Amino acid sequence: MTKFFGRRQLLERIRELHQSSQHVSVVGARSIGKTALLEAVVAQHVIGSDLFAGAGIVDFRHDPPMSTAAALRRVGGVLLDIFKNATGGELKYLTDEIDLSASAEELYDQLKIALELVAEGERRVLLVLDGCDPVLQNSAIPRNLWDNLRALAQARSLRLMTGSRDHLHRLCYNPEARTSDFFRIFYDEPLVVGPFAEADWRDLHANCGFNLDASAQKELVNWTGGHPDLVDAVLVQLRELVRGGAVSKAEVDGAAEKLTAKAAARIDALWMDCPEETRGDIAQLIRGDVSATDIPAERLRYLVARGIATESGRKVRLANRFVERIAGARKNDVSGARKLFEKPDDFATNIRTVLELRLSQVNGGDAELLKLIRRALRHLPDEPDATLGGARDILDRALKLVWKAEAPAGKVPQEWIEHWKHIEAANGRAIKATADYTRNPGIPEERGLQCALVRLATGQQRISAAAKKVSKATYVALEHMNQVGDLKNHSTVDPTVTMAAAFCMTAIELCELLIRDLG
Repeated sequence: MTKFFGRRQLLERIRELHQSSQHVSVVGARSIGKTALLEAVVAQHVIGSDLFAGAGIVDFRHDPPMSTAAALRRVGGVLLDIFKNATGGELKYLTDEIDLSASAEELYDQLKIALELVAEGERRVLLVLDGCDPVLQNSAIPRNLWDNLRALAQARSLRLMTGSRDHLHRLCYNPEARTSDFFRIFYDEPLVVGPFAEADWRDLHANCGFNLDASAQKELVNWTGGHPDLVDAVLVQLRELVRGGAVSKAEVDGAAEKLTAKAAARIDALWMDCPEETRGDIAQLIRGDVSATDIPAERLRYLVARGIATESGRKVRLANRFVERIAGARKNDVSGARKLFEKPDDFATNIRTVLELRLSQVNGGDAELLKLIRRALRHLPDEPDATLGGARDILDRALKLVWKAEAPAGKVPQEWIEHWKHIEAANGRAIKATADYTRNPGIPEERGLQCALVRLATGQQRISAAAKKVSKATYVALEHMNQVGDLKNHSTVDPTVTMAAAFCMTAIELCELLIRDLG
């Protein structure tokens, strides 16, 4: 938002929790105002307050860290800024104690010691972790990151706040990391940021810079459903259209219509974020109010949390005219997909057509690989077993393309081996492939060994990538082909149409990844 409005009740509740030394988690839908709220909290304490000597935000939303070390450096950098700007410079001496170029273990120790020194001075700092979702959803991030953050938060001098779209533990994709005690340090229930409530609207009317008459106030609610990002978009448009005086319903309508005509990205994003079944619910609501019992509870919560619908007296009604307009303009987004896939039998009947259309969109690519994927598709939906039978042929062709680009001589490049030897010396940890391919540098015949070689060449934990062209994403798709091939040839499990369709989609993605990587 260009300007922060409302949220006074949330701000007061956050202050109460901070006064009682709680760590606080804030959740809410995309673009609903979580970051604006967190920034408002930090602004209260950034140069010192009665509660904190300083505060800062770690932004995980943009360029999210991909390792424990990178995440700790991001945290350490913000803590350095907090120490520099703390009340009266009383914590500035701690900046000499932190070296962001140190190893993850050393940096963790430095941060822990610094926070202990802050505690000895009876001071506290506030650290906000905003946009935790991509870090939590990266299954390669190990448990030790969350354990380290929990250990830092045990210091009396540090309070944490987090911003995410759901409960932290629900977002965590790494099963081992999900058991970390980090997720249990926060106040029992996350604070939910939703559409504007009545008190938020009163604050907006008083401070938005416009004199909105009663009809204009009502119309602003009707268009936006209280979604802060949409409210902000309308206010920005009004600033271009209105020059002083009272703002009427007609002027709010004019601003909203102009946004609709421009197909504003904010409006489009709200619609595109909706799952297919939710779009169907919206299409139903356009025709009139719906009983709350006709919409599953989870889907109803989704609609209400985003200001798309409201529930009253067990009736649900559409509360956002922007969404109503875009849903009306994109009927095919709802009706076409529902007609194709509404019933399980429809899925089996139509999925091949969808996949063939997707394959036709591949621009370029290896002709032999494309032929193998088309052959696999032809067996859908009646012979999913035969579809999966193409896995090894597809894998063999893809690996041939990989080695043609990375190892045209049919041998593991000497620079790869030297790269691994250097890492061995630096980490004091042996890499089995170094010895194996020093003795015999030929590319192995076994598919599993070839996939393992691509995995190592595209980088692993503490082993940087050696491959010049092939990406980690390509390795993941190759490994999927390998696993499906093993399943098909070494298992008695009867494959389903869904499993075969997922395999084909990955094969198409592999083709596009190779185009991107190899040119």
